[in-house]
Amino acid sequence: MKKMKKMTREDLKTVKGGKLPQTWIAETCCGVTATTTQDWTAQQANEWRDKVEAIYCNC
Repeated sequence: MKKMKKMTREDLKTVKGGKLPQTWIAETCCGVTATTTQDWTAQQANEWRDKVEAIYCNC
């Protein structure tokens, strides 16, 4: 059995304090739902949604 290192309070603070990724959800006009966790601005996410619609839909 592998020995496990006991975590200190400082280790726990590091683990708990991490930044969660932002999730973008695109719902297209033809019913396709796509998600991504890219670190984008709202404008970049809208451009991504438009590209998803261009690939999967004929709206």
